[in-house]
This record gives sequence, structure tokens and C-alpha cells, in this order.
Amino acid sequence: MASPVLLVAIQMVIMVLVATSVICFVRVLVGPTISDRMVGLNTISTKVTLMLVLLSILYGRALLLDVAIGFAMLNVTGSLVVAKYMEGGFRD
Repeated sequence: MASPVLLVAIQMVIMVLVATSVICFVRVLVGPTISDRMVGLNTISTKVTLMLVLLSILYGRALLLDVAIGFAMLNVTGSLVVAKYMEGGFRD
């Protein structure tokens, strides 16, 4: 079990990550270009992955690490697919 100081620190970091994710979500909604929106979504996805890792430490559940790894792989793959689409790919 982690020390109480570490638990409080992890909870504070998670709160900061949630707050900055809300700011990024505003960027996704208001972003002037599709690229800005994609960067905002990618940032939110990265923050969610980090939150999953921190929650895994907080609750002592290794399953959340597996979920975080899978979510990170989907994040990277999705970003590459959207980047290829925006570049004008997928035309046979």
C-alpha cells in the first residue's frame, strides 16, 4: 500500500489532469481548424491514459494498466489514421 502522502499527491494530480482536460475539450469544440481539434483530442486521450495509470497505482489494480496500454495503442493508431485521412490518403 502506498503512503498517505503519495495517495494525496496522486489525487491532486488527477484533479489537475481533469481540469486541463476540460480546457482541451473547449479547444476541441472551438478549434478553428480540424488540426487544432485533433491535437486537443490527442491531448485528452493522453491525459486519460495517464489518469488510468495513476488510478491503477491508487487502487492497486494491475488491470487498469492493461486498459491504459490498450487505450494508448488505440490513441496512436487513431491519430495516424486521421493524419493520413487529412493528408488526402485512402484514395485508391
